[in-house]
Amino acid sequence: MEVDNWVGIEPSASAGANFQNIVVSQTNILNEACVFGNVTQATLHDTRVAVETTIHVAEERHQQVIYASSHAHQHEMESVRCVARAAQEANQALQDMVFRLQHGDNAEVARNTRLRELELAV
Repeated sequence: MEVDNWVGIEPSASAGANFQNIVVSQTNILNEACVFGNVTQATLHDTRVAVETTIHVAEERHQQVIYASSHAHQHEMESVRCVARAAQEANQALQDMVFRLQHGDNAEVARNTRLRELELAV
């Protein structure tokens, strides 16, 4: 079997123009000896009950997953809100500190300037 070698966007020289013939063989096996029995009303009823029970169980599990994921989401969102509140409080505290430092520096500069003025006046 020849393997196509590709270089870049074109086939390389060793790939050439050889085409392979592929033969697919399909065999169908029919076995008439397999008998599943007669389908009775009881079998139909049992099948219907099994399907309905499976659907009911799947719906219950689905509701449990939805409830659990909703609860987890609400818990996560509350955690995010707490972190956001803490960040906002820290930001406000920093802004207050900057404001106090700026005004404190201005008062200190004004006081030093006034003392120099008084010293020069004497």
